[in-house]
Amino acid sequence: MQIIVPNKLLLFKGPVEDIPEGSLWVDNHYVRMFHPRFYLEVFEEIRVKTVVRLNAPNYDPKFFEDADMEHVDLFCEDCSVPPTQVIFHFLQLLQRVDGMVAVHCDTGLGVAAMLVATYLISFHSFTAREAISWVRIMRPGSIIGMQQLYLEEKEKVWRDAGKRMQTRCAPDVTGIADLRIRKDDSWRRFAFTQAEFPAPSVILFNILLLPPLPPPDASQLLSFPMTLLMARCCPANNLLSPSFCSSLSPPHVLAGLQQQRRQA
Repeated sequence: MQIIVPNKLLLFKGPVEDIPEGSLWVDNHYVRMFHPRFYLEVFEEIRVKTVVRLNAPNYDPKFFEDADMEHVDLFCEDCSVPPTQVIFHFLQLLQRVDGMVAVHCDTGLGVAAMLVATYLISFHSFTAREAISWVRIMRPGSIIGMQQLYLEEKEKVWRDAGKRMQTRCAPDVTGIADLRIRKDDSWRRFAFTQAEFPAPSVILFNILLLPPLPPPDASQLLSFPMTLLMARCCPANNLLSPSFCSSLSPPHVLAGLQQQRRQA
């Protein structure tokens, strides 16, 4: 059992339930097999939240579920390249779980190690070779044959997929009630795809996305300045041009922006 990403991911050999009663492990043809109970104490100590099984069932998930750990099955053929749907499901699971995730296949060297390497490529900017090297340093013998070739061929695909998945984790804005005006002078830049917005990105001035607020009543909506300053990204020296700010309301906001420009 090795921790590959601190506080996030570990690889371990798949446990089996068919072990003599009263024992936590057994040697079978020079291969040591472990009962699920063998891992429980260690998993509780390092605060494992989720166990992911990638091979055929060899034990009852209740051993982990009774210890308040989530158990997820994502079956893959051993020593194969997992289907794209399985890889996406695995990456989404890691985004969702706030804590350590323990992953295993039959030996913890093939499919499980490849999925961990894909996570490093997608969310930690590793190249395919860097991810393979790191996993092999931590767990020698990992990622074999076609799995290595797949990671090298699909490196850019999974890096781009990771960027899109991280962007989509931003809070959703469903209406004016989800926006709150900032009192400071900071601003944020948000990237959108062409399908979501005609421009590559927009700038929202003095707007902070926060968790949804209670919907305001009708009187508040009528008195709220509904004009949000949105514009395509442009050079900083054009941000306060008259044409750019012509729709801004009320006037004192424009004066504040111009003063901020002079101070800069």
